[in-house]
Amino acid sequence: MNKRETDRLVTANLAEVTYLLGQKHQLIDASLSMGSLGAEEMLFTLEGKNISRDRKLFLGTCRTPLNKIPETLEVIRNLLWKKQEEAAFHD
Repeated sequence: MNKRETDRLVTANLAEVTYLLGQKHQLIDASLSMGSLGAEEMLFTLEGKNISRDRKLFLGTCRTPLNKIPETLEVIRNLLWKKQEEAAFHD
């Protein structure tokens, strides 16, 4: 994708990640970060064309089917596995 055509966003909401993946956006990062209450939380970075518009649709009206969550978890697992392999390669 052309950089001008893509947007990025970060969310900790697994239902939102599932919805956005269903809209053909890509998960490009998952990492732990200290949350506002002092507990670690998993943050997901996604990118894609019109992702901000799709986020607004999700926040306004969309529901995520629970049966899609396992697919999202598989995408996350694969990304984390890839990051782990890359980190081991660079060590």
